[in-house]
Amino acid sequence: MKGSEDPESLDLVPFYKGSSPAEAEIVRLVLEDAGIPAVIPDRNAPLPVDLTPLDGEHSPAGSEVHVPAALIEDAKEVLEEARAAGREISEGEL
Repeated sequence: MKGSEDPESLDLVPFYKGSSPAEAEIVRLVLEDAGIPAVIPDRNAPLPVDLTPLDGEHSPAGSEVHVPAALIEDAKEVLEEARAAGREISEGEL
């Protein structure tokens, strides 16, 4: 089973950069529902908004989802299927 390992012990890499923590949480839940471990590393950051959001490289804290490197392609497929099924998930940055 894909989701049986502890996400903390996996080689996690950035997968999805959303526009808000709420969007990232939706993506995380969709992935975990499909059995893909997913975490939002800075979900509990003390400042929920980055102080330099206009340079294009920063985003609100808690808006990036990480998945195991070995499951990147599976995660992309899961999001594509979720969008095709009518789930409102923005394109974000994959």
